[in-house]
Amino acid sequence: MEETPELIEFFKAFSDGTRLRMAALLFDEALTLEELAARLKLRMADTSRHIDQLVRLGLVVQEGEHYRLEAKALEALSRQVLSDRRPAGPAGSSAENAPEDDHKVVRNYSLPDGRLKEIPLSEKKFQAILRHVIQAIEPGRRYTEKEINQALTRYHADFATLRRGLIDNHMLERENNGAIYWRK
Repeated sequence: MEETPELIEFFKAFSDGTRLRMAALLFDEALTLEELAARLKLRMADTSRHIDQLVRLGLVVQEGEHYRLEAKALEALSRQVLSDRRPAGPAGSSAENAPEDDHKVVRNYSLPDGRLKEIPLSEKKFQAILRHVIQAIEPGRRYTEKEINQALTRYHADFATLRRGLIDNHMLERENNGAIYWRK
């Protein structure tokens, strides 16, 4: 496993029992700073300091006065931690056929919450990103264009470039009218 600044910060954040308990509370429900302080029996200043660190790492998001755990960020970091230990996917899957350095490309272009920092210009790196993104599309399921766009928007605001890349690289098929999409 390759150590990255994100991983180091992740482990630092959760090496503190208070932040770990805070994350557990926020996993169940969104809470205000005051509610967190009361449940953890902490001063407001200490609660604020701990929550700020989790927000800075992208592990917790603030929505109005409430904070909630960003499950996608935890999922992305756990994938990064386990990437060298992950068993191969189902036979014939894109992940199984992907070059070994795909996970490195994905890690370099991804934020802690799993979104892409940018879409790579290099065709080789773009294809690595596409092999990663296609995993969000369930095999055998048919999607409307709106559903495909929503799934791809979780990775990058430019869903059209991702969608076009998936189609051009024969990872995604669509009806002639473009109304229905499915994973090849």
